[in-house]
Amino acid sequence: MVETLVISEKWIKKRLNLTLDTLEDVRSLALPGSYHEKITHLGRSLASFTRLKHLDLSRNAIHSLEGLEHLNLLETLNLYYNNVPDLQELYRLRHNSKLKASLVILIFKHL
Repeated sequence: MVETLVISEKWIKKRLNLTLDTLEDVRSLALPGSYHEKITHLGRSLASFTRLKHLDLSRNAIHSLEGLEHLNLLETLNLYYNNVPDLQELYRLRHNSKLKASLVILIFKHL
C-alpha cells in the first residue's frame, strides 16, 4: 500500500540528509514519489528554499500547487505524473517570470 504524505521542512531535511543551516542555499531539489510513498500536499515545506531554481516533484500525488508561489527564482518544475486537476493551478505561479519563460512539465490526469 502507498503511504500518502503531507511533507514538512523537517521531513525534507531528513529524507535528503541536508545539514545546511540555511536552506535558502539549496538550488536544486528532487523529491520524486516512489512505489511506497507519494507526496499529496506541500504546505509550507518549501518556505525556506527561497533560491531554488530546479524542483522535481514527479511521480507523486500532488493535487495543488499551493506552497510554490514564493519560489520566484524557480526555472524548472517537474510535475510529471501527479494529480493536478487542471491548468487553473498554474495561475498560482503567475508571478514567477523565470518559470514562465522556462519549462513546466505537467501531465493532467483528468484532461
